[in-house]
Formats: sequence, structure tokens, C-alpha cells
Amino acid sequence: MGAQHMPGEEVWLIGERRSSGERKYYLSNLPPDTPLKALAGTIKARWICEQAHQQLKEELGLDHLEGRSWTGLHRHTLMTMIAYAFLQARRLQKAKGEKESPARRLELQGGVMSPDEVEAFLAVPFAAEALQLRRWDDQAKDPKAVTPDLAHYQRLITTAFVVPPSKGK
Repeated sequence: MGAQHMPGEEVWLIGERRSSGERKYYLSNLPPDTPLKALAGTIKARWICEQAHQQLKEELGLDHLEGRSWTGLHRHTLMTMIAYAFLQARRLQKAKGEKESPARRLELQGGVMSPDEVEAFLAVPFAAEALQLRRWDDQAKDPKAVTPDLAHYQRLITTAFVVPPSKGK
């Protein structure tokens, strides 16, 4: 085995047998009295780091840079890490069930419309349908809402594509 620990330090061989029958082995230089839970946490932390690195490469293009300068590499890596941090924050938000406040969503969408903007929007073809779609989207965010069966949506689609929408509805 390669000596990947500090010279003179004792290392411990730790074995893991997974439920699939697969075996994994790790070296550790933690003190012998380290609680098993702390040891397992340290080992699993490496897996989390490896997963993050893989996501950075596959999802965000960390390995796509063909730069020739430290500055270029640094900027690319920094932007990739910022994007990863943003996505992780969103994933955690979603996992915890936290929602953005309606005021924040409205701010991100450009803020409250002025009366002139409202009038201009309502004059656009299919404005009423767009508003209905928005209402349905808001209703769909209710986790207790009952979802109609597929036949309901098939009727809506058929109606939308076969019968032209009438003006003024």
C-alpha cells in the first residue's frame, strides 16, 4: 500500500461490508478511541465530497475549461462553485418545503404592474387564457389539491386545439 499518511503515524484499516455484499476498505489515522459514529461520518464525508465533484463536472461543466492561465482557471472554478452553491441551496429549500414568499416571487418577476401595463397586457391576444393558466399553476402548488384524471386534461387539450377561443371570455 502507498504511504498516503503522515510519516510515523499509525493508520487503521477499516472494512465495510455493504448489504449488497460489496466490501470497501479505508485507511484512517484518527485516534484509536474515536467513536464508531464519528469514524463512519468521516468516511461518508469523503463520499459527499466525491459526489459534489462529480456533479460539478457533469452538471455544471467544471471539467470543460480549456484555459491557459491561472486567472481563467480560477474564474471558471469560482463561477462553477457559485452555481453549485446556488443549486444546492435551492435543492435544500425544496427538500425542506420552504417556499419563496409571494412578495419575493413578484419582485423576481418584475414587480407590481402599473395600471398602464395592466391595460396593455389585457389587450394582448390570449391574455385571459394566460391569466387562467397562471391561476391553475398557483392552484397546483397546493399539496392538498386533488389532481383530475388524465381524461380531464385530454378534453381541455382537445378543446384548446379544435375550437378557437372566443374573444371576450
